[in-house]
Order: sequence, then C-alpha cells, then structure tokens
Amino acid sequence: MRILIYGFKPYGSYSSNITEQVLAGLSDNQSVVKKVFDVRFDEAMFSEVLLQYKPDRVLGLGQHPRARKLRLERRAQNLRKDIGQSPVQIELTAPRFLYCTLALPESDLTTVTYNAGNYVCNFSMYLMSRYCQSHNTKFGFVHVPMHYAVSTVTRYVQTALRHILQYS
Repeated sequence: MRILIYGFKPYGSYSSNITEQVLAGLSDNQSVVKKVFDVRFDEAMFSEVLLQYKPDRVLGLGQHPRARKLRLERRAQNLRKDIGQSPVQIELTAPRFLYCTLALPESDLTTVTYNAGNYVCNFSMYLMSRYCQSHNTKFGFVHVPMHYAVSTVTRYVQTALRHILQYS
C-alpha cells in the first residue's frame, strides 16, 4: 500500500508551517510518500503528484491559525477564495460537497468538523477527494493548530499512519 501524506509551506505572514515541520519529522518509510506543497490555488500542482505516485491512501495536513485541537475534517466544499475575490466554484457541474472516506483515529486531541474553510486546504481537499472517489482511494484531512507542539502532532500522524496501514 502506498500512502501519500502532504502538507504545506509557509504562507502569508507566517514564517513557518507546522505541517511542513511534521512531515520533516516523520521517519522515512517505503510505503509513505511525503509532499510539501506551495500554498497556491493550482489544480495542476496537486494532480501531478497524484498521477505521479498513484497512492492507495491520501492524508492531507493543513495549518489552522485558530484551532485548539486537531480537526479531523470530513467535508470539502466546491469553492475557493482568491485573495480579494469572492468564492468561486472549482467546477460548475461538480457536487457542492465531497466527503473524506479515510477513518482516522479519534482521541482527546481531536475533534470532527465539517467546515474546512475557504482557503487552499479546502481547495486541496476537494481536488483530492474528487481524485480519490474516481480511483477507489481513501482520503482524509487533518487541520493542525499552528501552536501545537510539533512532537505531539508527529506522534498523532505516526499513529494515524499505523492505523491506515493496519485497518484500511
């Protein structure tokens, strides 16, 4: 089984992104491909990685500036918001919502949510969900509080990866 796990580089006024730090802290594993994306509304950037690696499972990580717990996102919405513009749909004929299908471990560190916002995390979730649906691949996404200890998040992600390899 091949798992693609992705995060993002710093964006806006942030000098770091906890998801990039978490991915750097994960030990190398032949079953896991790690990818750090620029924070851009660029469909091709995500599609190219999916087509290159053809993962069996995909786990996305995104930084959340206000979250207090790890947010297990369950739903992506068909919209995106460019800076200074109103939200626009990714595809006019596509479903309004797509849902995550990858079961992730819940604990006192996590909460389940159904609103991934309207920035690049939601955009990536929608694109990944769409790909995963058409390729019988499971997908999950975790919004990570930016002020969490990297070691805590890394342990959670390692547990999630073991769970994915064992149960899905």
